Amino acid sequence: MNALATIEPEAIALALPGAIALRTNRDSAMKVTARGSVCTTSPSLTTTRRKRAMAATPILSPDVLRQLLRYEPETGKLFWLRRPGDLFPTLGAARCWNTRYADKEAFTAVSCGYRHGSIFTKYYRAHRVGWALTHGVWPDGEIDHINGNRCDNRLENLRDVTVLENRRNQSRSSKNTSGVTGVHWCNTWRRWIAKVMVGKKSTTIGSYATFEEAVAARAKANLKIGFFPGHGKERVG
Repeated sequence: MNALATIEPEAIALALPGAIALRTNRDSAMKVTARGSVCTTSPSLTTTRRKRAMAATPILSPDVLRQLLRYEPETGKLFWLRRPGDLFPTLGAARCWNTRYADKEAFTAVSCGYRHGSIFTKYYRAHRVGWALTHGVWPDGEIDHINGNRCDNRLENLRDVTVLENRRNQSRSSKNTSGVTGVHWCNTWRRWIAKVMVGKKSTTIGSYATFEEAVAARAKANLKIGFFPGHGKERVG
């Protein structure tokens, strides 16, 4: 049985990628038109209704994803697959969608450094989708970008880790002023302070007369705790 057949038709119509779902006033029949195409008309769905639909839509299984998207592990890119006519209310709507989106790159929007998109009203991040398409299961934990570049979704740059492990590969905060994570100048003591955060607990390693001493102390703590080499590096992408 086709996995797509298990999805409610209205859920499909409400959020075909790049499409607008409409109801006519006369017969309340659902229509789908591609945004920007010659068949586009004004949407009647309210923003609130669309948000409710997005929240209520279950996460798609990897089997369904494989019928909708193609993943290139060497580049980390996702592409929309051509969709069959039975996913649309009319063959014309199917032609509109496939002409505009089939075989085109998907999930090109970027927010907070991550590529993302939506499928059938549900928001997804591209790195998680790529992992699910490759392994046939959703990741158990968080997906860590090994080189620190959140847009680099090549399979070799992704690993399934716990929340704690992911924090051990965090890039340097934009609020950091010393250039080294966990090291700052204390005006009260007139010394350099080295700290480390493990889980939600912050521990002071010590205070030092020079910046170099504080940096060395923090580096020693990183090795002892098991932080990844990319921890504290400048964010890429």
